[in-house]
Formats: sequence, C-alpha cells, structure tokens
Amino acid sequence: MSNDIAPDFPGRLKTALGDETPYSFGKRSGVDQSLISKYLSGKSEPGTRKLIAIAENLQVDLLWLLTGEGEMRRGPGMGLSVLPLPQERVVYEGLPEDVLRIPIYDLSAGEGLEPNGELVESRGDTVRRWLREEVGINPDDAFLARVMGDSMVPVLYPGDLALGILGDEYRGEGVYALWFEDEFYVKTVERRGSTKVRLLSKNPDYEPIFVHEGDKIRILGRVLRRFTGLY
Repeated sequence: MSNDIAPDFPGRLKTALGDETPYSFGKRSGVDQSLISKYLSGKSEPGTRKLIAIAENLQVDLLWLLTGEGEMRRGPGMGLSVLPLPQERVVYEGLPEDVLRIPIYDLSAGEGLEPNGELVESRGDTVRRWLREEVGINPDDAFLARVMGDSMVPVLYPGDLALGILGDEYRGEGVYALWFEDEFYVKTVERRGSTKVRLLSKNPDYEPIFVHEGDKIRILGRVLRRFTGLY
C-alpha cells in the first residue's frame, strides 16, 4: 500500500485536517491519534483501511489523498449519488478504466428497513488490487452495506460497513445480506436439508426467523469483512 502513495502525503493530510488536532480527529474517526501523528511526520503511511477511513471522515477525495491528483473536495457529480435500489446487477458502461464503482446499500441488522441504493466511487488500481489479493474477490462482484441495527453484535455493529461478494446462491452457512418478505437484512443463514432455512442473529435478544415454503427471499451476497468507524 505505501508504495502507491504519492510523495507529500503528510502535506495533503495536514491540509485536509485544517485546524483539527490529531487527537480530535482520532477520537471521531477511530484512527489512533498516534498513527495520525506518524502520518503527519512522514514516519509511517496508512494501509488501505486507514486511508479509506481518513478520506471518508475528512470528506476528501480518496484519489487526491492518495496521489494529489484532482480536487481535494468532491465537487458536483463526484460525490455519492443516491439512486433507486437496483433489482438486478448493475452494469456501468462507458466508465474510464481507472474508475471503480461499488454498490453500497443501507440495510438493517435489526428490524429490517426498506433499502436505498448509493454508489461509492474509488479511482486507481489500489482498491481493485486489495480486493483481488487480500479479499480474494473480483472487484466487479463486490458490494458494501451499512449496518444500522444491533442484531448481529458482536459480528457486526451499528455503523459498520460490511463488504461482501454479490451472488444469489447459498454458499454454505455464513453471514448474508438478503431480502426477506420485501425487507433488507444481514443475518446468518442456516439451511438444514433442502427445505428448512433459518435466519439467525448473533444478538441473543433476537429470535430466529423461519423461512417457509412460499416466502419471498432473495440473497444479495455473502458478507466477508467489516469496516468500523467509517460512518
């Protein structure tokens, strides 16, 4: 990761922080203040997760923070675009090769909410390479989802950003983002035999949800990782 960061990252970080202290920023972002101080002094450089967290919390463009290219603040048309939730896989045509767009969903890890769709934009090959090499998935198959309930604590916490791989197939017991009876959930999916399916929470305060024949259920994809402190 450090080899992909252009020179004078400390200067760009200082500019983005403005008058905010490393302590204040660290407290609200979840990035330790000692690390922020090391980044500012040039003694260390952030990895992928920390870099994304810094960019999101400072509301600056990730490409600018990484390379110095483009505008520091996202102008009109460059930020998050609120779109209707796609019912089928979205194919983005005519995009430059250095642009990666990952669908991001607001979902409930509690009572279930109607979803909204967003797109988060990342440029450069850094995120693509991380998804391929570290996560082991095709970047075009990735999705992100914000968790807004506590039913999956301690696996997922409110405010976490879950990273997953798109696909409507059951890939064995695990955590999935899915629609059930027109509501959006993140749950452990447990299947016994060919017909018995339960949606399980990690929080013991929540009862299992039993899926019966004829119920409407559609899997968005399997959750693989979580990020915390980004929102």
